[in-house]
Amino acid sequence: MNKYLIYISNGILWLGTILILIGLSISKYNFHLLVPGAILVGISSISLKLIKKNEVNKSLSYFQDWKKELKTNGLTVEVDFNKCEIKSNNYREEIEKEYSYMSKYEAIDELTGRDTRVFNNVNNCVILFETKINGEKAIFKSPLINEQEINLKILMAEKKKTYIYVNKQNKDEYFFDLEFINNYT
Repeated sequence: MNKYLIYISNGILWLGTILILIGLSISKYNFHLLVPGAILVGISSISLKLIKKNEVNKSLSYFQDWKKELKTNGLTVEVDFNKCEIKSNNYREEIEKEYSYMSKYEAIDELTGRDTRVFNNVNNCVILFETKINGEKAIFKSPLINEQEINLKILMAEKKKTYIYVNKQNKDEYFFDLEFINNYT
């Protein structure tokens, strides 16, 4: 259903754009074409935004339902943060500037070799927890956490434990409960 609504909205958007272009190309601007074209573009833009928002809400709702199902019917594994391992990856990435007119001072900086690049520090961590489920070794890996390792260690020391909710039929389907980190940031 959404697929057809997207096609219809895109068609209306193109029709409105064509009406606006025709209205602008006629001498003395034909407002009988410009106004309906603008209305069609506005309606289709709003409908496309609403469709996109609806898709995001559906996927978020699906994730919330999945998480709730695991919490109620899944295996609950208590995680002691003292037995966890943190893997981190910290790096810098250059923030690319959009092309703009270069001032004479920026040109001099480039010619003299002065570095004016801007960098962003990226800190990524995951928490690894190893345990046994039904007599089998299982390693659980948290989702990517955008936090410095030292801050994560402090939060884990403060919280002391959390839970992993595991699907009883498939131990590879689990939810690592780290909502306390989201409450911190």
